[in-house]
Amino acid sequence: MMDFFLTFRQFLTPIKLCKLLILRFRWALLQEDDEHRLIRIRTFVVIRHWLTHYWTYDFTTSRTLRYVLSTFLTQLQSNPVILASPRDDRIVKNLRNVLKRQRKFYQQWVDPLQQQQQEQDEKGKLPSRKDSAIGISSCRNSLHLHHQDNSAHSSTPVPSLSSWTTKVKRSLKRTVSIRQSQSTATAAQPPTLYSTVNNASSCRCHLTDSSLSTASSVSLNNSQHQEPCMMHPSFARPPPALHTTSRFFRASNASTTTLSHYKSIILKYRSEVIAQQFCLIERAMLQNVTWDELVDLRWRKRSAQRKSFVIEMTTLDDDVPVGVDQMIGFFNMTCQWVASEIVRSQQLDTRVKVIEKFLRIALKCYHHRNYSTLMQILLGLQSPAVSRLERTWQKVDHCQMELFNQLKEMAKPFRNWKNVRDCMTKATEEVAESFAVESVLTKSLKEFDNTHGCIPFLGLYLSDLVFVAELPTFIGSALPDDDDQEEEQVLQNDDKDLCERLSHHLVNYNKFRITASVVKHVLAFQVLSRAYSFKVHPTLHTHLRSIRSLDNADIRKASFLCEE
Repeated sequence: MMDFFLTFRQFLTPIKLCKLLILRFRWALLQEDDEHRLIRIRTFVVIRHWLTHYWTYDFTTSRTLRYVLSTFLTQLQSNPVILASPRDDRIVKNLRNVLKRQRKFYQQWVDPLQQQQQEQDEKGKLPSRKDSAIGISSCRNSLHLHHQDNSAHSSTPVPSLSSWTTKVKRSLKRTVSIRQSQSTATAAQPPTLYSTVNNASSCRCHLTDSSLSTASSVSLNNSQHQEPCMMHPSFARPPPALHTTSRFFRASNASTTTLSHYKSIILKYRSEVIAQQFCLIERAMLQNVTWDELVDLRWRKRSAQRKSFVIEMTTLDDDVPVGVDQMIGFFNMTCQWVASEIVRSQQLDTRVKVIEKFLRIALKCYHHRNYSTLMQILLGLQSPAVSRLERTWQKVDHCQMELFNQLKEMAKPFRNWKNVRDCMTKATEEVAESFAVESVLTKSLKEFDNTHGCIPFLGLYLSDLVFVAELPTFIGSALPDDDDQEEEQVLQNDDKDLCERLSHHLVNYNKFRITASVVKHVLAFQVLSRAYSFKVHPTLHTHLRSIRSLDNADIRKASFLCEE
């Protein structure tokens, strides 16, 4: 039953399923024998399970579905068979109570959202100045709060509208003058190394062949701009500021001088702390993955419209249901970041330390069963731009190389990633699939003992879902061929109803059973990931969530600068 409700929407609509269950229950009311009583009980269990676990997925989005089911339950109250059987009467009352409870919970959940939307609409209707770059509504709210704070200390009356408008004008003029003075002070200061790195993406001058630049939209559109900028000593004015919170990642430009003095942030923290922060980041993204997103393969439908899989991690807390996209984007970005951190370290000794540090972080991730970050680091270390650095790898410690070889052996892709799959399958055995599905669907936060956290290599399960989706949803008739006339005649004589059912197309339920099995594995990992109890390191956690890297072309250039 669990597999069916996870996947039935692929071949059946919720309204049609509801009508079929109603027909089944009505058929069971025609006779009063053991078989029909058993069917009534089973149908009751199915409807109750559907209402309890999938209300938010099917019923909240369909008013027709709620109406059909509630009307049916109301009509059953006057059915003679139900009235004559106390057990059946309890079944109907139980279903009605479940429906009322879910509907009440839904109304309590929706009403605050509707109230919030109405408040936002009312705020949008407030008058605003069309000739001003700053909306008066926001200033009005802030001034209102300011007056509330001051009212606690004095009893000064609230000023009139004209005086309030005068204060707003003065505030705007004061803000503009302050910003102009700040811009003048910034232009008068020489650029430091820190400001050069942070403002590299704002450089609009034409870079030379020896410099490394990233193919962002700004640098492409302004590659022919010849005016001086603050990236060079002879700049005359600061460049316009760029938005740094765009959804898609824009890598910063880096000059050759900057690369030669670059020191990776991973050298400033312990390997254990870095591995723990990666576990927390991966856990947060894994919790955003929904089972219906996996069943519907929504990430594949969105991938055709996306220009890049590298997503800005500052959008991690958004309400957009793109959990799989976030994990794919972060996986690709981290692989590229690992290679970037190595090739950006131009000094040989520093580059060796960075490689050895990544190997120790990978080992910590393996101990914490964070197979996602483990694969990201290993793939980054095995990228062509890093693998070609022969002199660098010769300097790596022998013990570290032995560790690297063992990790590569465990994560090799042979036999469909058998070693990694075995490790992850062993982890899922610690949590019952029924408990995992129940916990995720009901949003239960029940704790369980004697369990360690685990983050899966989600790409394996996504590839399984894509492969299974290629199987046919329906299969043809299962009747015998024309050559087997005798077998067909025997079948028709034995069971005409079965023969009629087999003459129609049948649902390939084996396909959906495999799909449900993969989805339940991912839900089990969601429950397992809650077992991590690491503390958040604010500075490091924020940096790792918004990591920056060079693009592929710049990584290759930097690699050749390291070793020609």
